[in-house]
Amino acid sequence: MAVIDRADLAADPLLADNAGRVVHVGELDAAIGTWTARRSVAQVLAELDQASVPAGKSCATRFGTNRMEWSATQRQAMRT
Repeated sequence: MAVIDRADLAADPLLADNAGRVVHVGELDAAIGTWTARRSVAQVLAELDQASVPAGKSCATRFGTNRMEWSATQRQAMRT
């Protein structure tokens, strides 16, 4: 969450584990969506890369914008 300037979410005890993040997925998705909507795909990837966050382009976009999506499965697969 540091990359998207949301230290409040990083510090939120309700989001400390996966179960909490699943319950609050709408809030997390909105925060990430707001951050990505203001950037190009190249900017998003560059900023995530600089922060050592695994990321890649998705085959689809939502709402006709450059907003990229990563499923939990894709994120986990990239970590292993």
